[in-house]
Formats: sequence, structure tokens, C-alpha cells
Amino acid sequence: MDSAAPSHSAAAAAEAASDLDHLLRPLHWAAVLRHPRRASASPLCFRLCSIAMASFAFSSTCSEVTVLFRDGTADLDVFTLTLSVVDTNTIWLFRMAHIVMCERAYHRLTGQVGHDFAEFMTWDDIPVLRSQCRLVRRFTLTYIWFGIGACACYLVSPASAEGLPFIMVLPYDVTQPLSFAATWLFCTITCLHVVVMTMVLDSLNVSLISQLRVQLILLNKKIVSLAKEMSAKAVHHSVTSVSPDLHYRLEKCVRHHQAIIKNADLLERSLGAMLLAQSVAIGAAICFQMFQIATSENVALAAYDAVTSLQECPLSIKRSLLLLMHRAQRPLRITAGRFFPLSRESFVSVVNVSYSFFAILRNFKDEEE
Repeated sequence: MDSAAPSHSAAAAAEAASDLDHLLRPLHWAAVLRHPRRASASPLCFRLCSIAMASFAFSSTCSEVTVLFRDGTADLDVFTLTLSVVDTNTIWLFRMAHIVMCERAYHRLTGQVGHDFAEFMTWDDIPVLRSQCRLVRRFTLTYIWFGIGACACYLVSPASAEGLPFIMVLPYDVTQPLSFAATWLFCTITCLHVVVMTMVLDSLNVSLISQLRVQLILLNKKIVSLAKEMSAKAVHHSVTSVSPDLHYRLEKCVRHHQAIIKNADLLERSLGAMLLAQSVAIGAAICFQMFQIATSENVALAAYDAVTSLQECPLSIKRSLLLLMHRAQRPLRITAGRFFPLSRESFVSVVNVSYSFFAILRNFKDEEE
């Protein structure tokens, strides 16, 4: 009775430290994922709200697709921007449908510390758990607020001739004050729901992965501590005389590891398809942007053709074209903090360097052990 009380208190403290309510609440109120504690309250109302929000994103996607078919590639800037918006909206609709299918798994995972790992928590684990969860919470909240700020900037930066943040095809005259206000509100709701809720859902996924990572850290500490105690006892006693307490702790470590594997498998089943679709969408968006950047390299060729075809023009014009051609030989680039340009070669280099650092750290850790 006395030994169970501290364990129960430690489990409650662990559950409180790993609480994800700051992410579950906005997902619930945005009709993306029902809160585990409110899952039984008005499910029909929640689904109707989800359908309404999905209809907003679907209507916006249909309007953007109409722009693509209407204008084509005549204006490459408009085409690339519209294609990126369609890509973002489409993947969000897929993610909303995926969440509906995996809702029970998400509810299980969001409470995994209290449900599946409670019996393994001790008071020695609480400081580590609190520190790691606090760090992840700060990171995810910063990430979400950055997305809100980016949306705010985008919504007040008109992309269409009518002053709207999106280039859209609408069945009514948007230049009238009332219709413009209604359309701008529609764009605002759609943008905030798609972009911000995408970031909130990403933050939830990161937090769930982090929870399993913390459990692995705690399990590693317990195994190391157990190994040291068994080694110390083996110096004075035979191996067969190891105390039942050590056997019990070893059994507990094994069960802890099995619980981690079980939840990792559940997380993989819940995130696998979503991560694949998201990776494809991100890759497509990067491809669109890099294609647009690459068109700047054609300026040098155009200037060269102009110089050779204007033999009878004044020398000042030829000189200006030569200067233009010389400058255009250095293509326009978008850089990552002025460290390296955004290109296929730099992306491959970053991946290679990341893997090299991972291998070095992994080898260093193995040598220490």
C-alpha cells in the first residue's frame, strides 16, 4: 500500500508533465481531431464542423485548379504560386481524412504516458521527463506562432488584381465591397485552417515521437543502472545469487521496452501514409520553386542572341547588353541564410553532411559504451 502510493503519484506527475492539451485544444476547436476527453460529446456536431471546414479547403482548391486551366503557363509566377496552393490544400484534405480514420489511435497515443508507461515511472524519471517535454513544448509553440505570423503577412499581401491574398476564379463580382469582404474572410479562414492546423498537427506528431524518445532515454538509464548494480554484486557473490529485486527490475525493463515497441508500431501505422503524402507534397513544392528559379538562367542566352542580332545598333546599346549578359551569367539564387543556394546539389550535400554527422556521433557513442 505504501509502495504503490508513491508509484501512483509519480505516474500522475509524469502524465501531467507530458500533457498535450495545448495542441489537442486547437485541433478540437478547428474540427480536425476530437479531444480525447470530449470524444463522446456531440460527435455528429463535430463531424458536421469537420465537413464544413473541409468544404472551405475543397472550394478553394477547385477555384485554384480553375485558374490553372484558364491561364495555363502564360504567367509562370502565377502558375507556380497557384500550383503550390493547390498542392498545400490537397495534402491537407488528405490529412483530414487520414485523421478521421486514425482518430482512435491518436487518442491512444496522446495518453500513452498515463496509460502504457505509468507503471514504469519513478520519481527519478520526473525531472528528465519534465525537462524534455518543456523543451518540445517551447519549440512547437514557437513553430506554431511563426506560422500564424506568416499567415498574417500573407493575408495582407494581395496576390490577385482584386486585392485578395489568392488568385481565384469566382462566380460573382468580387470588386463590390460586401462580396470582397466575404471573399477575404473566406480566404482568411481557409488559410489559417490549412496552414496553422497543419503546423499544429505536425507539432502533435513531433510531440508523440518525442514522448517515445524520452521513454527510450529513461529505459536506457535504468538498464545502465541495473547493469552496474549487477556487476557490483557479482564481485562479492556468484551470479546465481542475484537478488529477486534485480530480477524484478530486469523484468520491468523488458516490459517497458515492449510497451515502447508497441506504441512505436501504433505510431508508425498512424503516421506512415500521412508522412509519405506530406513528403511528396513538400518535394513537389520545392520542385515548383526551383523550376521558377532556374528560368533566370535563360536571361544570359537571350542577351547573347540580342547582341549578335543588333550589329548595326549604337555601341552604347551593345555595351549595355554585354553588361547585362555578363551579370546574367551569375544566376539569381535563393540562399539559406546566405550559407548555400537552394538547389538540387545543395540539398544532396545537406543530406550527405547530415548523415556523416550522424555516423560520427553514433560511432562516438558506441566507443563510449
